Amino acid sequence: MSNRPKLSGRPAIPGYTQKPESTGSVPVWAIIAGVVVVIVIAAGIALGASGGDEKSAAGSKDSAQAADAAYGDKATSEFRPVKVDGEALPAFEQSEGDAAIGMAAPKLTGANFVNDPVTVGDGPAMVVFGAHWCPHCQREVPKLTQWIDGGLLPEGVSATLVSTGVKEDAGSEPPTAWVASTGWDDPVLVDSAQSDAATAYGLSGFPYFVFLDADGNVTHRASGELPQAQIEQYLSEIAPSAK
Repeated sequence: MSNRPKLSGRPAIPGYTQKPESTGSVPVWAIIAGVVVVIVIAAGIALGASGGDEKSAAGSKDSAQAADAAYGDKATSEFRPVKVDGEALPAFEQSEGDAAIGMAAPKLTGANFVNDPVTVGDGPAMVVFGAHWCPHCQREVPKLTQWIDGGLLPEGVSATLVSTGVKEDAGSEPPTAWVASTGWDDPVLVDSAQSDAATAYGLSGFPYFVFLDADGNVTHRASGELPQAQIEQYLSEIAPSAK
């Protein structure tokens, strides 16, 4: 149901003022026809708006329920301090000829939404950086969740989602609700307000992937929505059984 208040009585019709028949030069039937057309258009707009409100409200309700299930009564935060140990990776430009390949990834020490400790930098690992407002992340993270549930990760390889790039925008859900709605149940590192984690790993776009071998060295970096086959290839190269 729409949250908009119902209008009482007949809706106002722009550009139309009811007058006695004898004072107008326009035929009465034409005026009536115009009124009917305007009412029909207005009704269509109202129905469309109501449907959008219902859809938006339903989505928000689902996310709120997912957040309640994920965090319960625990206090949450969209930002957490992140400690960075080690040299920052260069800004990512493209996968081919990436200067970060072979570099030791800096270790990130922080926490998740409910302040449980989380670390990033130990391998073998897939690290995924996502932003709650990013439409590509909104599509990619739920797919990753399904793929991981279906056995995407080789044994011994971890996956961590880094929530970063937070925007306080009324048009998007907060990171807590968004991540909960994706079903992601692997570790989540919450970035600082200054995006220390994202900067340390050279993020330049969303979603952003960094793959680390057993020694914590970068094997691949990529940005954007990746096909499952490409992710599987990168993971196969860092899986313990690959050595």
